[in-house]
Amino acid sequence: MFKPHLKPADFSIAENNAFAAVYVVNPRILELDDPAQRGKPFVFYQGTTFSTLRQTLLEPTLKVQIYAGTGADLEQLLKGRQEAGRDGVAKVPETVRINGESVAMTKLRSGYVPFSFGVCHDDDVARFQRSYGSNVRLDFQEFKGRVLPRYDAKMAQEGTFGYKLRHLFG
Repeated sequence: MFKPHLKPADFSIAENNAFAAVYVVNPRILELDDPAQRGKPFVFYQGTTFSTLRQTLLEPTLKVQIYAGTGADLEQLLKGRQEAGRDGVAKVPETVRINGESVAMTKLRSGYVPFSFGVCHDDDVARFQRSYGSNVRLDFQEFKGRVLPRYDAKMAQEGTFGYKLRHLFG
């Protein structure tokens, strides 16, 4: 049976309680991304009941907003994009190359979400403080405004007939 060409997944998502860790896994997006940010998750707060808890829980301790956004922001990010393992269309690689290192997809989808409620929350806060924030991504607006538009423009250009002819015949 003929199978349509599968697009690579753009993101891998791990969820815990009302939080989601979103990892960029598409190699073509990664090559446009900031090398210092590759392999780190964006953290989204998806809860509704405790909408102010995310600020009261972390800001006094960390003095910075670590959440990339809410569940609605996450839905907007994923709109029209491929998520690893959920949509049945995206190709899910076993490993992803991040800054020259091979990272297993199972590690990215392990279910561990930084700063989600529970026993590990205090450890995550301590790790964040020790590493000056290097365990999560804090550049969501820049990623959304700079990296994704460049990727989308590149994909649109590659979809044109002229590009395909140039690529085929040099």
